[in-house]
Amino acid sequence: MDDRRVDIEEALASLSREVQSLAERLRRLEQVVLPRSRDFTMASERITGAPDRLVGDEERRGSLDFSAGASLVGRVLLILGGAFFLRALTEGSVLSAGPGVILGFTYAAAWMVMCGRAARRGSSVVASAYGGAVALIAYPLLWESITHSRLPAPLVGAVALLVAFVSLAIAHHYRLAAVAWSSWTGAALLGFALLPETKAFAAITMYHVGLGVAAGLVFTRREWAAFAWVACLTADFAALITAVGLVTHERGFGAAALAAQLALAVAFLGWFGHRVLVRRENPTTLAFAQSVAVLLLGYLPAVLAIKMVSAPAAWGLGALSGVVAAVGYGAMLRLGVGEAATHRMRGYAATVSFALLLGCAQLLLGAEYGGVAVAAAVWTASRWVGAPLRLQACLAVLLAALGSGLVEAAARAFAGSLGASLPVMPMSAFLALGATALAYALTAADGAATRGLRVSRLVCLAVAVFGIGAVAVLFAVSLAAGAVPPGAGAVAAVRSMTIAAAIVALAALSRVRRFADAGMLVYPILAVGALKLLVEDFFAGSAGALFLALSSYGGALIFGSRVRSRPVAAASPVEETPAPVTSSQSA
Repeated sequence: MDDRRVDIEEALASLSREVQSLAERLRRLEQVVLPRSRDFTMASERITGAPDRLVGDEERRGSLDFSAGASLVGRVLLILGGAFFLRALTEGSVLSAGPGVILGFTYAAAWMVMCGRAARRGSSVVASAYGGAVALIAYPLLWESITHSRLPAPLVGAVALLVAFVSLAIAHHYRLAAVAWSSWTGAALLGFALLPETKAFAAITMYHVGLGVAAGLVFTRREWAAFAWVACLTADFAALITAVGLVTHERGFGAAALAAQLALAVAFLGWFGHRVLVRRENPTTLAFAQSVAVLLLGYLPAVLAIKMVSAPAAWGLGALSGVVAAVGYGAMLRLGVGEAATHRMRGYAATVSFALLLGCAQLLLGAEYGGVAVAAAVWTASRWVGAPLRLQACLAVLLAALGSGLVEAAARAFAGSLGASLPVMPMSAFLALGATALAYALTAADGAATRGLRVSRLVCLAVAVFGIGAVAVLFAVSLAAGAVPPGAGAVAAVRSMTIAAAIVALAALSRVRRFADAGMLVYPILAVGALKLLVEDFFAGSAGALFLALSSYGGALIFGSRVRSRPVAAASPVEETPAPVTSSQSA
């Protein structure tokens, strides 16, 4: 056994010596061969690699030396010279207008192909130069095809969009910012230049909508934020021109302009909605700003215009808006709560859905009852979502107060001339008044309210006080007057007494803990009452009316200041017990 172990050790030692010998021979061979191969490689690069480095490497790096830059500028000048040669043939009647335009676009398309080939080779500088040359050729040619050759404007617009889409696609694929910027700038300037020439406001708006969506897709995906903002703002500016024409009913703004406005809203809301709700991407500031812009400039003018044009179309758009709003609220409920990104997604879905729901109510129910209906629907949904939808409910009842005529009737009651015919408050105004007061009462106990919710419910209280005071003024004036028209002094006294009663009521209401914020309105209303005494009551001319006004206002001033100076009454045990925090309330 010992002899066998000795044999194995001797064999391992012999094998180790052979491996060391082979390693030493390999090291010697590398010292002889590698320097020669390195010298050969460097020599071959000196012989064959200089032109490739001059053109390829520096262009791939995005920089050129003087000789290469001069060569590239020369190529661009030759390209533009070829375009002017074709124009000279057309102006000299060698080619007619139609074949000349076709030949010019063929020439631009050829250099667009060269742009793609240069980008594929990695020569970004050359590709950018070719793309800029194509923009300088194609868009002026499109302009002259309308102004000189009198080609149809829709055909020219379609060709311009095709050129822009191809250029933007190449820029997106090969990351060529210069090509995207030059092509979009040329296309946008062409659209605005054609506006006074063709007077086709709807077609130009559709053109800019398509261009803005395409450019926004490219610029946003490549994170060229400044370009994306400019592209979206350009489409918004075109839509603003059409929106003004729609609202003012100018000639030339018909069904086509209405379709263009809806296309603006559908394109951008569909794009951002897909990214936020389907792909679950965190909405950017651009997504929020552009969505609000297309709702105000595209959707809202379309709602106002279509309601005056066709009742069936209004019903169709209203139903579609309601369905999309319901889908948006459903997606909002599925997103859940907790993370900051999810919070932004929920905010985006809630904002867009609320605007669409208001449009649905406007089209189906009208401004008189639409706001109240939206408030009731959103308030019901707030049981599962929480504070964001309660804020929307408050905003809806404030819009209902404006649309129902409540604010207008209250303003006439306090500031108008109440002669023989008193203003009549419609039933919708009373409904809005009740909804406004109820909105404040239901949100006053919400201890976890956001700043926006606190401000909105305080505005609801102010509107409710304003409306209830107007009802009291109209009722008191009608009772005091009888068959005789009331005088200015009597009306002024009734108004001052109503303001004094509102001050006392708000001061007393603020003594309750859940309604403590009602006291924030006491001093503003006191200031309004003092101003009214100086402006109206002292010029009414009636001593009896002044006695009533001054005494009521003085008493309210004393009572209101004393009540406000006392500590707030302690809350009941039920109110002090905090409610359990659920996932919906934490939203």
